[in-house]
Amino acid sequence: MGQHFLTSKLMKGIYNKIPPKPKYQQIWDLDKVLSYLNSLETNDKLHIKVLSKKLAFLLAVVSPKRVSEISRLNTEFMKYSDTGVIFELPGLLKTQSGSKPKQVKYDAYAENPQLCVVSCIKTYCARTESKRDNSNRGYLLIMNRKPYASISAQTVSHWIRDIMGLAGIDTSKFKAHSARAASTSKASNAGVPIEEILSMADWSSQSTFVKFYRKVVTPHSYGKSVLRTCK
Repeated sequence: MGQHFLTSKLMKGIYNKIPPKPKYQQIWDLDKVLSYLNSLETNDKLHIKVLSKKLAFLLAVVSPKRVSEISRLNTEFMKYSDTGVIFELPGLLKTQSGSKPKQVKYDAYAENPQLCVVSCIKTYCARTESKRDNSNRGYLLIMNRKPYASISAQTVSHWIRDIMGLAGIDTSKFKAHSARAASTSKASNAGVPIEEILSMADWSSQSTFVKFYRKVVTPHSYGKSVLRTCK
């Protein structure tokens, strides 16, 4: 039925008459959350629950992947490089074609270890080493209570939203998925080439980014904007 020309014509007509709309017209300021994370204790002193959520958030914005992909990151398919860490995601994913595993790259941020996702990964792995066994099969993110199983994509979403909420973001309006828009919008405003943004987020078309993800950052005063550039 789905291949019938009348069905195709009907669905195309519906799409043209009621095209999909972006969920958000504006997006929250990523700097607000980063400032909150920067104010926390160092990774080795953070409560493991806070460290877990911090890591989930950094994973979501440093390389803007889907929560389903973040939940699948596995230390058995992880290798460190001179500039950061690379994960391979075995199996087919939503945007993947072909049989070659997709790679997810996270660059180190030596300028500020508090916001460095690679530093956070290393500390998290060291602090959870005693809780890792065959039951969680090498997954990077695991539960904070017994049996310390690997976490679901939904739990990743909850952890990201928790950090957003603690930083003062309105989580009744903005969900975890909005972190992709916040990350890529800031990258675009900072002058990152569109080709790199599309590659990092696994978007094949610039129109996808422009229509659904590139947003105006929730405005703040002009004075604050000016002072923010001062050191």
